[in-house]
Amino acid sequence: MKFDLKSIEQEIFLLCIINLKMLFTNKKEWYKNFYIQEYSHKFYSENRKIMKTVSSKNWVLTRCTDCRIYFLTTPSNRGRKDIRCPFGCREKHKRESSKKRVREYRKTEIGRKKKQKINEKRYLYKSSTEIKNMASTACEEKGSFVGYLRFIISLKESRFISWQEIKSILLEYFKKWRQHPLVFWLKICNMTL
Repeated sequence: MKFDLKSIEQEIFLLCIINLKMLFTNKKEWYKNFYIQEYSHKFYSENRKIMKTVSSKNWVLTRCTDCRIYFLTTPSNRGRKDIRCPFGCREKHKRESSKKRVREYRKTEIGRKKKQKINEKRYLYKSSTEIKNMASTACEEKGSFVGYLRFIISLKESRFISWQEIKSILLEYFKKWRQHPLVFWLKICNMTL
């Protein structure tokens, strides 16, 4: 059996990114933790390789405003200072902003009445099938972690990677490294089957 070094290297890089996502903590410079450093060093070295091989018009090196980790992003983000990393800061900021908006809305008269109706509905509808139907695939969300993986792998392979392709790559990868059930991995990447 012949091993393809390039694919093994890409698999290690993918593992590194997923481990960074799993080990994310809500602290400044979390990636400098002793246990995480191995993955962050590998992530940085692979980013350097991408920066050397791929034209600079296809990427921008940015620093996360919350945790201060460097990562590659699309050229449309050039000059922005409010970019957050795909490892957890984006989701954290999105949750906090949403909570703040909801709190402000619920202080208004219309918001209080709407919340009251929502609470009444909660007791009327207890069907789990309706809840499952409401779930959408976050894989196609532009700012998601899977979107970031798609961007990085497209840069690394110097070709466009479709959403279906990235989904099949991840599913194949998760089945291969199956120390945890498949549901665990899908939850990590906010994906559904």
